[in-house]
Amino acid sequence: MKPDRVTKDAKDQEATGKDEPGLPSPKRSSGFAQAGHAGHRQRLKARFLKGGAEALPDYEMLELLLFQALPRRDTKRLAKALLKRFGSFPEVISAEPGALKEIDSIGDGDVVTLKTVQAAAVAILGVQGLHSPL
Repeated sequence: MKPDRVTKDAKDQEATGKDEPGLPSPKRSSGFAQAGHAGHRQRLKARFLKGGAEALPDYEMLELLLFQALPRRDTKRLAKALLKRFGSFPEVISAEPGALKEIDSIGDGDVVTLKTVQAAAVAILGVQGLHSPL
């Protein structure tokens, strides 16, 4: 029988007080706070699906991306740190990987997530450019 990964991760976090090795854990005051974070993600996703990117400020767009790379961590603080350093959503996804890693707690997974968005945007613009009138 395979060990239950969720249970193992929960035990690791409980034992170490950290979500991931080497990273500081977000402050947790109660189970209600955790439920609030989960609700925040769902509300943010719903707002994006209803209103698109225009319905969200840059830090919330970054949060949506970081949800994928950091499924069990608070992403708001990280999104705001990225914007403070780079200025805007396009500047964050266009930043060099080394510059992104200078932000506390940014790892390879986060960089891959952000740089994938940049690569997709470049690919879309390239295809659209082929079909645009001169």
